[in-house]
Amino acid sequence: MTVATALSLLAAPGTAHALADVQSEAATISRGVVESNHAGFTGSGFVNYDNVTGGYIEYAVSAAQAGPHTLVFRYANGTTIDRPLSVTVDGATAGNLSPVSNEITATPGGTGPVGVPNPGAVTTLQTGTDVPWGVAFLPDGSALVSEREKFTLYRLSPDGKRTNVGKVPGAQGTNGEGGVLGVEVSPTFATDGYVFIYHTASGGNQLVRAKLSGNALSGWTTLLGGVPKNRYHNGGRLRFSPDGKHLFISTGDAQNGNNAQNMNNNAGKILRINPDGSIPSDNPFPGKAIWSYGHRNVQGLDFDSKGRLWASEFGNSSQDEVNLIQRGGNFGWPACEGTSGSCGGTVAPKKTWSTSSASPSGLTVINDHVFVATTAGQRIYRLRIDGNSNLVEQQIYFQGSYGRLRTVEVDHDGDIWLTTSTDKDGTAGNDRLLHVDIVYPAGRQLFT
Repeated sequence: MTVATALSLLAAPGTAHALADVQSEAATISRGVVESNHAGFTGSGFVNYDNVTGGYIEYAVSAAQAGPHTLVFRYANGTTIDRPLSVTVDGATAGNLSPVSNEITATPGGTGPVGVPNPGAVTTLQTGTDVPWGVAFLPDGSALVSEREKFTLYRLSPDGKRTNVGKVPGAQGTNGEGGVLGVEVSPTFATDGYVFIYHTASGGNQLVRAKLSGNALSGWTTLLGGVPKNRYHNGGRLRFSPDGKHLFISTGDAQNGNNAQNMNNNAGKILRINPDGSIPSDNPFPGKAIWSYGHRNVQGLDFDSKGRLWASEFGNSSQDEVNLIQRGGNFGWPACEGTSGSCGGTVAPKKTWSTSSASPSGLTVINDHVFVATTAGQRIYRLRIDGNSNLVEQQIYFQGSYGRLRTVEVDHDGDIWLTTSTDKDGTAGNDRLLHVDIVYPAGRQLFT
């Protein structure tokens, strides 16, 4: 097979929103030829190569500084057949590449951080919405947003234009925290158009998949069902693994703490499945979707630069938590809340707060800084992940400025979108979506 490809390193210098595209030059290539560039490309980084054992391409890409960078390989005449290549950066394997999965994160030489992400100016993108819960970004930069109580999905452009894409069939509320919750976009959306939605239905909470074409959803398929539901504690966050191979789902204990320790149901857990809904063969409990257990109500999930999963979790009356998730780990609920109770043999949290100062929902990680949106606390916490995997250097933003904060997500430009949950029952239609500029002391250094 002969494939034409080019390598770009995407960096966003200064405070501009547009990403800088630093293209590779002068590729060294085995079993192929340097190709004249296709439209839109400059330099000599475009090549034709034979995908055979022993073949290689060597690119030189200059990075402004050490730290995580995203390398994007663009295919001009690629294939839908998955034929992976190994990608080596500075002599170390960084990951695999294939024409249907053409983006990886790598860390070129050096050990310095990419930069401290500081929240800056806030702009209101939308008002008058109703508990915007899930936010996931599409390739064009718009966001797919769920409204918990109205059971709707809509696209919101960076300039605040709303376009409805439809209601979720069979979705129900619980007169509490149920409804249409987390959304996620397929890592291969450009080829399959899939979006994933976690919502409450008559038989419990469930994960469904649909195809988004233009502004219409079709082909609804239930991938996982029967997760116990209740008025409160329904979890609901979705997050794909960095390699795009697995989808993680957070669930609540459905107001029954015993569910969290019951390995025969999926409540009070973090689940891991394949994108088609099947169970990965390397899950810790054979034949089960369960990745970790002993959770009360997890509503935030994201990965750091090392591919480790972090989660934010509502406590009961004592301590809220941020946890570094371990494969097969027991996080203690209901016997253990934070660091209080019978916690022997369970995984300790990396950070706790009083429930009055947090009640954490959404979580995102930017340059190994964890951002947590809080409802009761009405603030954003930012904490740095240090070399010992501890959360340090806590900063607080927007305390009391925008009310109860539900979801925080980083967009393609490295800024964050923030949603509010002003009233608990979602009846007033008085919530907002906010855009927060992220500013770096040495210039923007987030790579997407």
